Amino acid sequence: MNGTYSLPPPEAWASDGLHGGGRHMVTVHSTVAGNDSSVLGSGSFDVANDAWKHCKDVSRDDARPPDVYELLSHSVGETQYAFPPKGWPAQVRMVSPMVNEMPKMVMERYSACQTVAFCGVFPEIKRAWASVDNTLFLWRYDRWQDVPIEYHIGDQPIVAAGILVPKANVFQAAVQHVLVLCTTTEICFIGVCHEGNDFDEVTLQRLPQYTVSTDNVSMISVASTQDGRVFLGGSDGNVYEIVYAAKDTWRTKRCVKVCHTRGIKAYLPSFIPSSLLGSVQPIVQIVVDDERHILYTRSQSSVIHVFDLGEQGKDAPSKVAETVDFAVDASRALGGREVFGRGAGDKKGGRIVYMAPVSTKSSRRIQLLTVTADGRRVYWSVMSSRSSASRPDRLKAEIARRAVPIPTGGRSYSSMGRSLEVLAACAVSDTLILAESNASEGRTSLFLITRDSTIPPVGTATGALCTVPGLRESVSQLEFPLPGEACVIRDIPRESGKVVGMNHPEYAVSQRFAVATTAGVAEVEMLSPTDTLSQILVEGDKDALEMFFSSYGAVEAAAMCIHLACGSSSSSKSVSGLAEAALDDPRLCGQPEIAPAQQSDGTRGEEPAAHLPSGFDMGAVVPIAEPEWSAAHKGLCLVVSRLLRGVWDDPMFKYSSSAPGLLSCTISLDELESMCETLRDLAEFLSRYIHRRKSGRSNGLAEYINEAPINKRQKLEDAIRAELKRTEQVKALVSRVADGCFLLMVLSTHNISRLAARMESGARRILRSLRFRDWMSQEEGDMAASQLIAALISEHLTDAGEFSSELAVTLQRGCPSYFKDDDRKYYDARSLLRKAEGANSPVDRENIIKEAVALLMHVPLSSDLAQVIPQLAMLRAFDYIVELAVKKASAVDPSNLALEQDPSVSQPAKAKRLESCYVHLCDLMRVLKDTSGKKAPASLETFEKSLKREEKAALASVLIRHTAASEDPILHESVYETLIQINCIQDLLGMGGETLENYLFQSSGLTSAMTGLPAEPLTAEQVLHAEVLAKYYVKVKEYAAAAGVYEHLAFQVADVIEPPRPTLEKRVEYLESAVLQARSCGDSGLVDRLATKTELGHIQIKIESMLRSKGLLGQDSGEDLHKVPRTLLSLEELYNDIARKHNLWRECLELINIASFNDTAYVRQLWDLYMEHEWMEVWGRRPEEEQSSLDALDAMCSAVSSLGRSFYPNENSLPMASILCRFEQAAAGQWPIDSGIAPSAGPSIVRQNLLNLCCDSYENAIKSYDSLMTVRSSGPNGAELHNPDFRFRVLCSIKDLVDDALQGGLDQFSNIGSHLHTKRRLLGILASACESYAAESRQLGLVAGEQLGKEFDTTSEKIEAKLRSISSTII
Repeated sequence: MNGTYSLPPPEAWASDGLHGGGRHMVTVHSTVAGNDSSVLGSGSFDVANDAWKHCKDVSRDDARPPDVYELLSHSVGETQYAFPPKGWPAQVRMVSPMVNEMPKMVMERYSACQTVAFCGVFPEIKRAWASVDNTLFLWRYDRWQDVPIEYHIGDQPIVAAGILVPKANVFQAAVQHVLVLCTTTEICFIGVCHEGNDFDEVTLQRLPQYTVSTDNVSMISVASTQDGRVFLGGSDGNVYEIVYAAKDTWRTKRCVKVCHTRGIKAYLPSFIPSSLLGSVQPIVQIVVDDERHILYTRSQSSVIHVFDLGEQGKDAPSKVAETVDFAVDASRALGGREVFGRGAGDKKGGRIVYMAPVSTKSSRRIQLLTVTADGRRVYWSVMSSRSSASRPDRLKAEIARRAVPIPTGGRSYSSMGRSLEVLAACAVSDTLILAESNASEGRTSLFLITRDSTIPPVGTATGALCTVPGLRESVSQLEFPLPGEACVIRDIPRESGKVVGMNHPEYAVSQRFAVATTAGVAEVEMLSPTDTLSQILVEGDKDALEMFFSSYGAVEAAAMCIHLACGSSSSSKSVSGLAEAALDDPRLCGQPEIAPAQQSDGTRGEEPAAHLPSGFDMGAVVPIAEPEWSAAHKGLCLVVSRLLRGVWDDPMFKYSSSAPGLLSCTISLDELESMCETLRDLAEFLSRYIHRRKSGRSNGLAEYINEAPINKRQKLEDAIRAELKRTEQVKALVSRVADGCFLLMVLSTHNISRLAARMESGARRILRSLRFRDWMSQEEGDMAASQLIAALISEHLTDAGEFSSELAVTLQRGCPSYFKDDDRKYYDARSLLRKAEGANSPVDRENIIKEAVALLMHVPLSSDLAQVIPQLAMLRAFDYIVELAVKKASAVDPSNLALEQDPSVSQPAKAKRLESCYVHLCDLMRVLKDTSGKKAPASLETFEKSLKREEKAALASVLIRHTAASEDPILHESVYETLIQINCIQDLLGMGGETLENYLFQSSGLTSAMTGLPAEPLTAEQVLHAEVLAKYYVKVKEYAAAAGVYEHLAFQVADVIEPPRPTLEKRVEYLESAVLQARSCGDSGLVDRLATKTELGHIQIKIESMLRSKGLLGQDSGEDLHKVPRTLLSLEELYNDIARKHNLWRECLELINIASFNDTAYVRQLWDLYMEHEWMEVWGRRPEEEQSSLDALDAMCSAVSSLGRSFYPNENSLPMASILCRFEQAAAGQWPIDSGIAPSAGPSIVRQNLLNLCCDSYENAIKSYDSLMTVRSSGPNGAELHNPDFRFRVLCSIKDLVDDALQGGLDQFSNIGSHLHTKRRLLGILASACESYAAESRQLGLVAGEQLGKEFDTTSEKIEAKLRSISSTII
């Protein structure tokens, strides 16, 4: 291809002429048929999509051809074969009038043949071959009396020959094919060198390093795979493979022969008689199924073996099945009893002469076809599973088909009489050609059997109706027999059109075969139905034409006429005109008719809504009656569907597996060119067809309407108009796809991978997932095309910034629906901006920029802001950026749907504005304000590098100022969101305004909380917006509103992830912020409420930590515990459901303190539980009982003092008398267990923790003992307190406290000022205590009590002395 095309160039383009010479450009039709960009509309793809859907619906029955198995199984014996009617054009004919006889050189050598001679055909290189003894001859079978190439190989005779396309990178590039020649002693590779695909000059090159010995086994057959493997069938019944590589390795040579079927026979001693091992059956045919990677072999006795080559076709052949008695197995197939009887004694029926794989396109249930010596066929399956990934595991005869009826004289046929004598056969797709030998005359008759595409009978062998028709085949015979006996038949590959839809059997070029006989080589061809139609049109036989339409069906025949009218390779202009005339003929193709609507009972009604009940029913669906389309229109839909359905859903681009960054189109340039040319021809035909229909010059149209009844003429005219409208839509689709193919051709010739590299990463990801349908009829495909066009044009801008006019003309003429006049203006503006970069003065630069912006303002829809904004930014023209974005937004959404209240309407419009208009402006804002170091978009990288640090703030200020001045609320929201994302909150708050508040409120998720709707978890973005909203309220001094936002954030619903968001710590942080704002607004009630919630939050954090440390929080935790880390609980929930239930006594006491609970008995019980828990946590850790008791006492007292200090002096939450009593009991070894062990240091621990509990006040400590000593015997712990021994212990503790106060407590007060009065007051309290407790000690009636009373008296005297000293100082 060399990057150029056979289509004529446009008038304004005589040469490449683009910047950067050496690039090849794509040419375009000089007349693009009816550019349909106006039909499609700018940015609208509904017409194309609707047209494609219409084509698919109309041609629905053609979408999936039936499986050959279904066709065969539903065949009726009497209708299996059909014959051309009288006067029908011949279906098979000779390509040249004479057989290309064997070259004289070959015949002379054959006359002197000493051993063996063979002949055959190599269509791969367009050569026939013959071997005589040790000499090989090659000559062109399609040229008369071509001089053969003579090649000698050793001294031994050639017994087999084959050809293959070698593996890659094994031989030199010049060796494109390799001949495999087998002699009786060795197997040789011969390189075939040629240039181009015409094979005019072929040279043979011996490859001496690729020769192996046969080891005394003659090779009978040769076969190769598509990937270059070569298999040989030996006379010993084994399958061999020649394994070859580019060079030797340390393990193996570069060319070796491997036997894959050698059994135990090879290892038995040679003296064992061969009669005991069975007869050897040579392998006469090897067939490889390259689609399924299966190998079949056929022996001389018609034994078939099946070998699996692995899923990738790389494995060694593994035998999976075989059939030993062909006739018996065939008789068990469907129809086998009728075709083969019981299978025994039928020699001709049991001998196979040919086998071939069945392609996956034809069948998924049948994999192999065999033909017997008399023409009977058997279809086999080798897979028990129908899955595409299944492997062969059996060989089962599925269906048997009777032989072809043979002629009894003239052109009459009969299924009775003599049977065929088949010598050779060849099967291609649905076609089978048989060569019958007439030994007495030395001639060969050819029979062509192909699927009959005319309307087949519907039915089964049982007579039951079936939705799948049976297989009916057309039988044709070559008019003149060929001289000699047939040796082999090979199909000749032909380029039948690179477009997928054009490979349909009805449109395909005639299939050709090369038949090698003992007298020479003949080329015969089978005419396709389109060729037959062309002959009938040229002959002008109206009866034959009507018969053709009747046989093939009017729709299929119309599709063939369209194919001819579009100027197919086999049709001339005269044939095209005749085909168009046939399409216009109402007698052949009919006319559209409005079909009556279906009534509810299934009958046809005259009115569209006749089935509806009387009255107006809002719920009833009124059917829209579509016409019954004409056969011409249905044929058009059939052609379009076949053209496009093979690629419509395929990926558009692919990345190379060897080079991941290398992008290419999945459709080759040849295929794109062929498809584009075909679609252009179809569009031109449709232009002529539509013009004739509109002008009323269609053949017979006016007469057809006039002949219709008067009451139906209007409906007929309506149907014709509806069909015409549909045809115009189909034409628009065809033109659009042709434009898309042309654009792909242009892009591919300019290295589409390099162009894609210029796109942003997001756009490149879209290319990876883009499909053919998206490229042609979806917005994302149009956007990708626009970016690739932009990259292409950027490559071809001159150094001065000028836009290449040649490229513009090419794109406008070749793909007008992708590159419009507005696009050209846009690129002119781009070139002006490029020119402004090199302006000599600021004034000139400003004028050029204004001119460019004016152009862009005129074509906003064609302006790509992703390219324009970076250019304006480089020019520092920030004053125009916001204006352009707003202008394009108004063009994208002219009805302002983005401002609608209905989210289903507004959200898509907002997304469209953001994607095409605002995202690039926001990216620019990020470059100017983002300090995170995040990489800028590719389009802004150059601008970012050009920025100076001091420029950023000034340019950002200009951009923000213009944005704030804009009246587009959607632009405001986009910029707001960007500033929040890059944490530029102060800039955001500086914009201010009601729009900002509404945006933050709507985006924060507070709407549901305000409206009372069920709360949903807030996303991270909503939380961020709510935090900014709170800051906004603080800025405008609405502190109560800010506190409300923080409170809402604190009590938001947690999400389902682990750990939950927000955490309890974050929730409490929100509450603390709410308290701060509540204090700012001076609402004491609000402050108290929020402060209480904050305290509860802190307690819940501690509870969560404790529960988690105990392993109680997790997936298996109950519902109550599951809520602890996920939400802030109320006081009641925390106390009743969590703290009390899990014995968290400390937290229970904290909650009781917050609740101001006044049930003192209950509170005392909680304190007892807490103190007991703390004691038992430490008790018993040490083996020494006294030390263990001391540690437990210290732990208990310390825990109580640390907690109680925050409660003091709240008597409701902190019952000091009860707590002090437990302290004394624990120190005495009486509580919580009666151990009897009283640690000596116990009183000191009690005294220290009591002072800590009383906030280091001796006065409060004395008061606590006073409250304890005044407890009555009937009061709490009264019995213990009034026990003389325990009471004595308490009095001792009081005495120690007084002494400690005298020794160290007074030191904290100085002897001046108020401190002196405080000291005197404390001494007074101590003196009073000594006096009262001295009397209390004497009343105990204990000897120790008397002594304690004296000690109190002594201490009292010391206190009195201190008091007198202080009083004298004061005086």
